Amino acid sequence: MIDMRKNFLILNFAVLMSLLLNPMGQYSCFAVSLSASVEKEHYIQFDKTNTVVDSLTGRPVSGASVSIPSKGVISRTNENGQFNLNVNLQGPTILSINAQGYKPFSLTITENGATKPLTIGITKESGKELVIDASLRHLGDNVFSNESANAEDFRLNSTGSYFHKEFYLDNLEEKKNVFLKIGSIIGVDTEIARKLNQGTAKNGISSPTKIYLNSYQIGELKINGDNQEIFIPSHLLRPNNHNQLVIETGKNLYSRKRIDYDDIEFINLILEFK
Repeated sequence: MIDMRKNFLILNFAVLMSLLLNPMGQYSCFAVSLSASVEKEHYIQFDKTNTVVDSLTGRPVSGASVSIPSKGVISRTNENGQFNLNVNLQGPTILSINAQGYKPFSLTITENGATKPLTIGITKESGKELVIDASLRHLGDNVFSNESANAEDFRLNSTGSYFHKEFYLDNLEEKKNVFLKIGSIIGVDTEIARKLNQGTAKNGISSPTKIYLNSYQIGELKINGDNQEIFIPSHLLRPNNHNQLVIETGKNLYSRKRIDYDDIEFINLILEFK
């Protein structure tokens, strides 16, 4: 939602998702402007009154942890929900927010977005979600072009070509649709990501990032962005048992001499039951 009179942005999952999947690529707002080009640096500043609020009530959320994990920068909101990071941004960067009683929230911001005051809405836990992982993860081989999508944001060393996480699932209610939500992902260099202006590297195009649940592929990630959802057929889940989630990064389709893995970073893997 954009209110030009007050010149601030209220961001929530629904708005971000609708903007991200705009088929015409007509992006507005800083959250989904995902070009990896860098012209200058900007800072998130306190005097622009950046605020974290409850997405339902609009009330400030105090004591929330606001961080840019790739840079190791962290702050907390004050009693008015305001925060100050004072960090330079070079290209798209993942912003993470965690608060007691709320779902983990992440957002891809750009250098242009740092010039606007931010009002970010976060959602309370409802008991209808399961947080599988809330850390920033880097997959790939640590070999990437500076023109790769969001390359300027890579700071963590890669842990390999795939991520594996085991989680326990309690009883699964019948007639519930289950989705895997990926809070934010950057670095995907597929053909469709290039067409959306998400990176300009000329040395190759990668295959999509693949996602597996209990050894079955449930989806692919072909673009960068926030709050992408993948439907999970309920018969693939194991209620009252341990389950395994695997995320495998793509490969450079043009590489012939060696396997060239796509370097990506992502955060916040959440099961949601609707």
